[in-house]
Amino acid sequence: SIQSVVIVTTGVLSASIIRRAVQLGLQVSVGTAEQEPLVGGDKYSVAWLEMSWKNSRWPQAFLRSLARLPYTAVTRPLVPDLTNQSGLLIDINHATPLTASLIAELIPSDEYWLLGAPETGHWRIRQIGTLTDASTLIQLPQQPSVTSHATFTEMPAPEIHLRLTSSPPLPGFPDALLLDEKECGWLKEIIMGRPEAETTYLIPGQNHSLLIAPGGLTST
Repeated sequence: SIQSVVIVTTGVLSASIIRRAVQLGLQVSVGTAEQEPLVGGDKYSVAWLEMSWKNSRWPQAFLRSLARLPYTAVTRPLVPDLTNQSGLLIDINHATPLTASLIAELIPSDEYWLLGAPETGHWRIRQIGTLTDASTLIQLPQQPSVTSHATFTEMPAPEIHLRLTSSPPLPGFPDALLLDEKECGWLKEIIMGRPEAETTYLIPGQNHSLLIAPGGLTST
């Protein structure tokens, strides 16, 4: 079974991915890398996340939801130990066209080759700097502590009456959209290669993800 993955994504998406992974109890190391098409092309700065877990059961639903995010590749290393990699990263949903060990022999020592899905493509990646433990970069909410001297006075809770009403949409674009897993897959196909992919934020959740953007969403 898979014990670790390497996730290559945009800096915008990496923050929400890290926070959710830490909440799930996963070990995450984060760094930066430079990415360019394997056959040559423009270079891009990306976030590099190494994610592992101690349980024998891997977080399949969480990782597959991440794989549906735009400009995000969730890969398994050829060598499970992230400290001794061969340099070959393979998309978790796909297999290599050739024997993985044969491809690994072609990879220079200072770079990684990412074999992605058809819509993602294949990439040459070089890490920049060292990795940092992601748990030191974020602070999860702490449960309030109760001292032994605290006293409580029981008071009746006030009644709150709620009812649902329908209302016409306001003019302009919506502030956010709640998407299920199927709709997230559609979103990845729609905005891949468009400017909206860099300006929108997709916040992963348990069964749904929230799509937001500064100033509201565009017509896309």
